[in-house]
Amino acid sequence: MAADDFAVVIGINSYPGLGNLKGAHLDADAFRRWLMAPDGGGLPEDHITLILAPSPQPLNPWEAKPDENAIVSALEQERARGVASGRSGRRLYVYMAGHGFAPDLRSACLLTANATDKSTTHHIPGPSFLDWFVESRRFDEVLLFMDCCREIRQWGPIQPRPWDPEPAETRGTYCYGFATDWALAARELPWGQEGIRGLFTVGLISGLSGGAEVTGQGEITAGALEDYIQQFVDAHADPTVPQRPRFLSDKRGLVLASGVKPLTRSVRISRKDGGDPKDIQLLKDGATLGAGPQPGLWDVPSGLYKAVTPAGSKQIEVLAYLGSEEVVENV
Repeated sequence: MAADDFAVVIGINSYPGLGNLKGAHLDADAFRRWLMAPDGGGLPEDHITLILAPSPQPLNPWEAKPDENAIVSALEQERARGVASGRSGRRLYVYMAGHGFAPDLRSACLLTANATDKSTTHHIPGPSFLDWFVESRRFDEVLLFMDCCREIRQWGPIQPRPWDPEPAETRGTYCYGFATDWALAARELPWGQEGIRGLFTVGLISGLSGGAEVTGQGEITAGALEDYIQQFVDAHADPTVPQRPRFLSDKRGLVLASGVKPLTRSVRISRKDGGDPKDIQLLKDGATLGAGPQPGLWDVPSGLYKAVTPAGSKQIEVLAYLGSEEVVENV
């Protein structure tokens, strides 16, 4: 149990002045469930502050919730936790899903429910606010994940930090993950029986659950998660609508998850010449894998493989994720 870790999780579906989203609440709840899972974040439930938009919202946008004050209050709770000792905990997770924008390369701003298409003043600048916790080392590690657009739309000033600087002698470590690159949109899409989901968040949770490369010690690093999410989004995004996840981290080797077993995906290979599947081999890094559940079938983690049959050979790239379907190849 991660008794010294805390989280603020925000999902905003309903925007009377902007137009509604469909997946932000599902995404926020999915991340909350990963945080509480014994093989996930391992946080006690009472260490997680969950903020969702109510339904229905008031018709007047300026009355919609959550507004920026609600989110600042949740972050203030994490700041105040360490006022006496100067330390609030080991790790702080902050997750945000909703509409957003980005005025520059390093920023990402979550629009709160009271924003409108001509008033972006109501927002939370995620990296700027979380940098305060890094600079003060109120937490040893600060993780921020934002599933929102980073288009350049700004009508009004960027919200200043609500806290005075408290620089520590040694700052904390951080990893910030954004759903997309600067000036681009992030997308929702139908995801099986789960409904509409944010593509970035589906990849995020699959990666943390073992889709990303897992070390021999059962750990997933920030660098491995970044590489995995970029590959995941590339594989599932609409090619006509670019979405390129971006990460900012001062330590690619930062361990984000431990005690993780790699996710696997079934790979079924048949022979073009119709021959016996017992003669099919699957190789990884030049080494032949052992027999699978049945001839021509293997369950393997994400990676690049080579299928070899008497009829030929083929490179096969496998991307394992939660609920992934069987890969079928004819070689």
